[in-house]
Amino acid sequence: MGAAGRSRAGRWTNFLPVALFGFALLAPSGATAAAGGGPEAVVAHLQTALIAAMRAAPDLTPAQRRARLAPVIRDTHDLPFIAHFALGRIWKGLSTADRDRFVAAFSEMSIATYAERFDSYSGERFRILSSRAAERGGEEVRTVLVKSDGATVSLDYLLRRRDGRWRIINVVSEGVSNLALKRAEYAGFVRRHDFNALMNEMEARLAARTAGTAAPTAGR
Repeated sequence: MGAAGRSRAGRWTNFLPVALFGFALLAPSGATAAAGGGPEAVVAHLQTALIAAMRAAPDLTPAQRRARLAPVIRDTHDLPFIAHFALGRIWKGLSTADRDRFVAAFSEMSIATYAERFDSYSGERFRILSSRAAERGGEEVRTVLVKSDGATVSLDYLLRRRDGRWRIINVVSEGVSNLALKRAEYAGFVRRHDFNALMNEMEARLAARTAGTAAPTAGR
């Protein structure tokens, strides 16, 4: 495999929107209806939208990719829960305004990371393998990303019901938990600095992406 192939392989292995600093951190009209289906339907809807975004990437700016992916990511993920989990005990000490500020920035950052990772297409496809009941009333959907060379990356989704709808709360890629990495990054940053420093860093990075001056994504 050449250098370009190794770079692409690394990108897929580390695509999860988990790392704060390296960011290792096309919704059709039926998006909400699809997200309101069973666990496998929710995951399939997300993955179909990601492939569509990859195919359309050459004709879209980064901002357009973010705009097209935002509705399906918001519909299929429980972003407020994931944001809450990422801060751990720190969440309890925040005001309602600070919680809302963090959830808003965290959600935009998650969308931006998906848009950056799924930015080109060379024959990749997703395949759902199975689903099973998980603890606390959840459901686990096991899938793989099949790359153009036939190699696979495991992506296991954990979903729970929120307001009567199944939503993704975690993705485990090759045995690595997205939630665990998010907790380590975000809560760890606040412990080393403080909450305002975290928000300033997040908002500065989001502003840089809007202006098109964001630093290159790690591993790309």
